[in-house]
Amino acid sequence: MNQLKETNKMYIQTSINVEKKRSSKGKIKFESYAQYKRRVQETLKHLENEEDRKWLEEHYKELLIVFLIDLDMIEDLLAKLYSHKRVGHPPYDPKALLRSLLLMISFKVSSITRWVKMLRTNKLLALFSGFKGEKTPSVGTFYAFFKRLENGPFQPKCPHRILPSEIRKARRNTPRQAKLEKEKADSKVQNEDKLRKLAEETIARETSPLPQNLETLMNQILLLVAVQHSIQLGLLEDLDDVSLAVDGSTIPSTSSPAGHKKPCSCRLHGEYNCNHGTLFADPDAQWGYDGRTGSFIYGYRFFQVTTTNKEGAVFPLYVSIDSANVHEVAMAIPSIEALYKLNEDLGLNMNFTSLTADALYDVYAFYEFLEHKGLAYAIPYAKKPPKCFSLPGSSFLFNDKGVPLCPGGLPMRRHGKNRRGDTLYACPVKRLTRVDDKKVYKVYSHECPLPNLCEPDSKLGPIYKVPSSLDPRVHPSLPRNSKKFQQLLKMRSSIERSNSTKKWAYLMKLTNTRVMPYAFIRLVLISIIEHSRVWTRHFLNNFSLENVTILDFFR
Repeated sequence: MNQLKETNKMYIQTSINVEKKRSSKGKIKFESYAQYKRRVQETLKHLENEEDRKWLEEHYKELLIVFLIDLDMIEDLLAKLYSHKRVGHPPYDPKALLRSLLLMISFKVSSITRWVKMLRTNKLLALFSGFKGEKTPSVGTFYAFFKRLENGPFQPKCPHRILPSEIRKARRNTPRQAKLEKEKADSKVQNEDKLRKLAEETIARETSPLPQNLETLMNQILLLVAVQHSIQLGLLEDLDDVSLAVDGSTIPSTSSPAGHKKPCSCRLHGEYNCNHGTLFADPDAQWGYDGRTGSFIYGYRFFQVTTTNKEGAVFPLYVSIDSANVHEVAMAIPSIEALYKLNEDLGLNMNFTSLTADALYDVYAFYEFLEHKGLAYAIPYAKKPPKCFSLPGSSFLFNDKGVPLCPGGLPMRRHGKNRRGDTLYACPVKRLTRVDDKKVYKVYSHECPLPNLCEPDSKLGPIYKVPSSLDPRVHPSLPRNSKKFQQLLKMRSSIERSNSTKKWAYLMKLTNTRVMPYAFIRLVLISIIEHSRVWTRHFLNNFSLENVTILDFFR
């Protein structure tokens, strides 16, 4: 038996060595970040053309944003997208393709066709992208790279395996009826049961690994390339207390919501109202309600998780996308769970402690999920409770801030928490006061609306305990009237700035796209650029403007 085990170990180790040998003999020739920087620096040293020098001075910030991005740590992820066999023409370095797409976003170019023309006419753009020689990729090469990202790790063709890009094309060529009805995606009443079921299913799969799909791959790239480097630079200071902000927004699809053609020939025979359905160029686009503009949009809804530092800089941590008719909470629950798993798998060691969101997330299913994850949260009411109401399982009345009312009708004073996590409330007219340099509890009996105190012999009483499980909406673990709650609410403006940056500064709102996976790839690349913009700002602050040339920035 022992001999059999040793034989199995030797076989496994031999297989691993063979696989490593195969991967090392692949046809992809990666250029390391150090080699890339050295080649750029050497070329710029011998830059003699006056027009090129002038162009470099005008666009050095856009170039520097991408120049500072190190893609070496995702080399293995990108190598898996290609076959290791030495057959066919060697492909372009996938790191150069990815860097070129980042450069395209940095220059705020929304069209790949236009970008390819710019690469062919501007040798500096090709240089900073990482392409060697005068040959640059075609439009089809970039879209083929998009498909590789969408399809995931390379596998030989098999009739029993259908690629995600093939499934998408099949859906595009499958007739369906046009949905003309438009429902508000932020209607929580009709989604409450579905969201609670989703939360329960997500919690049940906590120990399951993440699916190997486009969303997981691109967020791995985001965390390894951008978030990890932001941590190394010290821009994300306190990893033991990371506060999150979540939000979503919509981007349009340029496809027609009515479809583009019929799959039949009924119109040729004079029948215009047949039931054969319609073909849609974009099978993922749907009508959805955008609460910020108060209008409906045909397209997608993206969701992201961000954090900030003391300077107010925004750092995207996770991005996802779905059809525009999907509720944001339905995207938030699996995305937060995926962020937890990736944070652990990649060894980033971030400890998430709190979360803030807007009133759209004022849903019990979301509160219960956050309570399970141990996250303190600050979410405003979508609809404020009445000024005086009662809760099941409690004999006290509460005001609209969730504070219990004493028998005299005054809001009780918060006194802290006990060991079980229950919030303690004490008599509002018995307060801590300094008398003769000593802190004592003083009774302000004239403030009590009752003729006599409820418990005159008690120092604090009456005391009321509010269990954390009483109502996660009205009585969150972080009280709604606390300073920490108000500070977290202010973080919402940071993620709204990030949404605006993606949609308007980097033109996602104006980009012509009819493929949701491609739009998602651009969103993740913009998130990397957002990180690098902060790096660039700190990098330039370390330079004195005196006796510094543009070439010094690329050393």
